[in-house]
Amino acid sequence: LIEQVEALDGYLRNFLPAMYAAGLLPLIFTLAVLPTDWIVAFLFLGTPPLIPVFMALVGWGAEAVNKRHQEVLRQLSGMFGDRIRGIFTLTLLGRSQAEVQAVKEANDRLNQATMSVLRIAFISSAVLELFAALGVAGVAVYIGFSYLGSFGPAFSDYSLQHGLFCLIIAPEVYNPLRQLAAGYHERATAQAATEQIEALLHAQ
Repeated sequence: LIEQVEALDGYLRNFLPAMYAAGLLPLIFTLAVLPTDWIVAFLFLGTPPLIPVFMALVGWGAEAVNKRHQEVLRQLSGMFGDRIRGIFTLTLLGRSQAEVQAVKEANDRLNQATMSVLRIAFISSAVLELFAALGVAGVAVYIGFSYLGSFGPAFSDYSLQHGLFCLIIAPEVYNPLRQLAAGYHERATAQAATEQIEALLHAQ
């Protein structure tokens, strides 16, 4: 039960604040850049929602993997506790080495489940960075073509300060979403831990 409660720490400490920041800060940055350039504001308003959509798709798989990880962890904890309590009886029966091997096999299963969780976390982070880089690159390409006059006279009189302001603020729009993605697997872990806590409490 203590291990499952500790799994909620990352959700409460990291994911919840990041979720509120990801919902508010991109909108604030969009409103800040709107008087300067409405096209950049449109890019800021249109591209960030693609990231939570992808995270939701990944979250379906992450939740299942985290449930398996929490179940394997619970089984290993119970197995280890049972063997410690019955070590004297196991030694008398000559089963100590066999049980040590069983604990090692359970530990290997936990390692495999942990690697599955980390694999999904790394994949989601990599795709998030790709979306964020494409968003910033889109703003940079737009500013560059505007300086070249490719979009007509209405977009050719931009100053250097205009372009620098848009380019400096662009990464900050996606930074809250990066933090949200970094803690997204903690949400899946917390959901799996909550189910384990409910099962343990109902079993009492």
